[in-house]
Amino acid sequence: MLLEQLRQAEAEHRLLLRIREELEETDPDLNQIWDLRFRPKFKYTDNVVIEMMRYGNRNTYYEAKDKLLGTVADHFGIWED
Repeated sequence: MLLEQLRQAEAEHRLLLRIREELEETDPDLNQIWDLRFRPKFKYTDNVVIEMMRYGNRNTYYEAKDKLLGTVADHFGIWED
């Protein structure tokens, strides 16, 4: 059972790495949001990330964040349109 859980975790890690590589080519700002907002090393609030990335419009930031979360959800098959 532990071996299966380890294999699943490794597969998810590989998928996350592929998503990051794809985003680096198409929309590198999304990787920066990912790093600043969701990595345990930083885990800044949305307001801090908005200031750090100099988003003049909060809606623009939230649209980008939603796009990031949607991309991850699509790759993991979490939701259907």
